[in-house]
Amino acid sequence: MAWTVVRGNVGQEPELRDAKGTAVCDLSVAATGASREEATWVRCTVWRDTAEWVAAFIQKGQFVQCEGPITVRTYEKNDGSTGTSLEMNAQNVWVAAPRAPRRAQGNDEELPF
Repeated sequence: MAWTVVRGNVGQEPELRDAKGTAVCDLSVAATGASREEATWVRCTVWRDTAEWVAAFIQKGQFVQCEGPITVRTYEKNDGSTGTSLEMNAQNVWVAAPRAPRRAQGNDEELPF
């Protein structure tokens, strides 16, 4: 498994559940590339105290950063084709600021200094 950093918007409200006395929280993160045209969805699972923190403070639409090992799973869809799912066992989750858009070179008029 590869350790990965995923930054993006939370797609739905995080779901907190109990797994044999251990807090578990699931959230989906839409990671976008430089073009921001198409999102790659990553299912993140968070455990214990971090899971409780995520459930209390993270909301749908918020920009977050998740870190942890990621796995690729394949499954069979209802139509018989093969689908792929990215799943992360997130060790760290932060509320992050989205990346600022790049400014065109030579356009220094907007700089405040």
